[in-house]
Amino acid sequence: MVRLKRLEKEAARAKDQMQQQRLERERLKKDAELKLARIKQREKQAALKRQQQATQAAETQAKARVEQEHEHEKRLAMLRKQAEQRRITLGSDLTGGATIESAVAELKRIKKERDEIAEDFEAELGKQESDLTAFYDKKIARLADISPWDREFETKADYGARFREAEQKAAPTRREKEQKLAGIRQELTQTRDSQISPLNKQMKTLVNKRFTMPASEVSFKFTSYKIERQAMLGELTMAGRKTVFHCLIPKKKAREYKHNPDFLVPEVKMLATLNGARLYEIVFHGPGNGEEYIGKQGVDVSVDGRFIDNGNGTVSDTRTGLMWTSKDNGKGINWANARIYCNNYTGGGYRDWRLPTQDELAGIYDKQQKKKFKSQDFVTLTACCPWASETRGSEAAIFNFGAGRRGWGNQYHFASPRVLPVRVGK
Repeated sequence: MVRLKRLEKEAARAKDQMQQQRLERERLKKDAELKLARIKQREKQAALKRQQQATQAAETQAKARVEQEHEHEKRLAMLRKQAEQRRITLGSDLTGGATIESAVAELKRIKKERDEIAEDFEAELGKQESDLTAFYDKKIARLADISPWDREFETKADYGARFREAEQKAAPTRREKEQKLAGIRQELTQTRDSQISPLNKQMKTLVNKRFTMPASEVSFKFTSYKIERQAMLGELTMAGRKTVFHCLIPKKKAREYKHNPDFLVPEVKMLATLNGARLYEIVFHGPGNGEEYIGKQGVDVSVDGRFIDNGNGTVSDTRTGLMWTSKDNGKGINWANARIYCNNYTGGGYRDWRLPTQDELAGIYDKQQKKKFKSQDFVTLTACCPWASETRGSEAAIFNFGAGRRGWGNQYHFASPRVLPVRVGK
């Protein structure tokens, strides 16, 4: 009864906290909408002012152009008169041209709201950049506008000098354009970040929270014991869903607990992710004073306990926090296609796979087992040299597991390496 009351209080407290968070998000969203509206209004006024300035500048330019044309006509008339006089003189003719479930749902709602705010600001940034660019491009075009190269009466050097002079006149306006664009980007980015930062903090709080499942909803059984790893393998059942796990139990205790699992009381801790609820750990409380064993999701663990086979085509590295695929792509591939392969890979239900760095590949190399991972029971390489993410010019990095050294190859034409996707294992 005491535990039940405590759980009820915790549930009520969690519900109140989620209600407060929802109210806070609504306030933040309204604040973001208000600020965005103010920015839009200010930009509308600025756009109107720019339009007026552009119209005035275009009218001024057109008037100057008309005056210039009149001057050209007068000069041409004078030149024609002078030419006629010369023709007469010379006689010639001249021409010219809350719960884990509610926490998961809450996490997804927060992300949706955060993404909507970010998309609104991104759309506004695109519009403002487009409007400002169009305004300044017209202004620059007017300043840099010169007549084509008159090859008959103008040398290439003369035209080049005239072109450079026009570009020099337009240069200050080009710089002003870039400064204005940078200012818009900075303002909108900072405003956007200030609005989504509290939402990111809420997401982080939910992701870092651990939810303890009621013992009545949990059952487990041990399936086998790996004596060389001193790891007990088992199966956990919660709400009809089964999850495989491993637990490091010393061999002197293993036989007893394998045959009498009811001696251990499981405390199951879950965490919320955007992909749903996930097992964080199982704390098995033993009958001894302070006796505890930690269970983690996965069907097997390496001898040194570093690598965990998750049973879904992925392997977790507990030392680095990275998750690897259990095998490479199985055939030669160039670097560009290797990157595409990683971006499209969905192994284990995850979509954030990428190319590993050389350091990450070097970190799992074991010089005692050349051409093999330390966790070779879990990971298979079909060739020595998977691609890494670094590039230099036309080359891309590889790591040679046969020789234990870093290397480089032409990223476009070198097609024998493999690709072994990696992700941050959260």
